[in-house]
Amino acid sequence: MIQPDRFWKGFCRALGLDPLIVDPRFDSHMLRTENSADFRQLITNLVMVRTQDESASLLDEGRCIWAPIQTLDEVIDDPQVIVNEFTSTNEPPEDGEFQIATVPMKFHRTLAEVAELAPELGQHTETVLLDLGYV
Repeated sequence: MIQPDRFWKGFCRALGLDPLIVDPRFDSHMLRTENSADFRQLITNLVMVRTQDESASLLDEGRCIWAPIQTLDEVIDDPQVIVNEFTSTNEPPEDGEFQIATVPMKFHRTLAEVAELAPELGQHTETVLLDLGYV
């Protein structure tokens, strides 16, 4: 459960799950963790009948802390990711320019960045074989 105890009631009310507020299985963060399979099933049943936008509106109106599960393409296009500059433009020789997600945090004195792209298949084979003593 992503909501700590202080947000539990608001979360339940926002999604119309008021009975869970007094359900002993979910009375504390620890109990919600222990009963997470039951909770996950309840939430799954709930979100299956709503669109993401509907759930988002309810959670936002209830001032809940939440975030959607996103694909990599959705992350790259997320306004918050763009504003915080958590992407990098790369241009490998054959593929043309594209965006990748970078380290999702900034440090004042330490630069955290993607040093290089993943190698192409076989790109380092010769170096590895030479390092192992093969000629």
